[in-house]
Amino acid sequence: MVFISEFYLSLLIVLAAGMAAGLALLLAARRKKAIRVRIEEYCAGHGYRTEEIKQRLHRATVIAGDGWRLTAGARASDVETQSGSAYTVPYTQWETVPVSETNTPLLWAGTAPGNAALLNNSLLPLLSLFGAADMEGMRAVPLEGALASRFALIARELPALRSAGAELSAMLGDWPASMPLRIALGTGSIRIEIQGKRVDQPRDLDRIIGLGTRCMAYRSSVQSDI
Repeated sequence: MVFISEFYLSLLIVLAAGMAAGLALLLAARRKKAIRVRIEEYCAGHGYRTEEIKQRLHRATVIAGDGWRLTAGARASDVETQSGSAYTVPYTQWETVPVSETNTPLLWAGTAPGNAALLNNSLLPLLSLFGAADMEGMRAVPLEGALASRFALIARELPALRSAGAELSAMLGDWPASMPLRIALGTGSIRIEIQGKRVDQPRDLDRIIGLGTRCMAYRSSVQSDI
């Protein structure tokens, strides 16, 4: 009798675990479908194009507009975690298309820990830690008000970029702290990255796309004066 009781107890545990796993898969599938439908409706309402990337280690949604595309997804590595699942990194990236073969960096901006207002030209080499590159001919530019404690801005020393601090301050005034930001604006391309987050809510998509299109307009005005 003890053996039979232990057998049925083990069977119940296995069945419960199977049901829990099945329910988790069902909920995950429903969530993915809800996200897909939400993004499709969002794109239809704004006249954007959308497509899905389905690769073994890369799943993402691409939203395309006039001269730009936004990709939100997750990349996985072949290296498994202790739980046995693949290590995945969510991301969101907005960029201009097509990308020119020649690209001169004009400015870089991004979320910076601590008081970014304390950054100065002598500390420019440290910005490589934040994803900035090609700092030659660049200078630190202060942002306005409280933004100086949240973001770092580096701009090329050009007369056309003298108002970069004011321009970026206007663009980033209401940017949420929950969306760590990187902006790389050059003559041939613009790239905006939201690190560690896959954006799928309409309001957040509006923020990123709006910031991207404003960066495009700003670049056009700057290039006309270079």
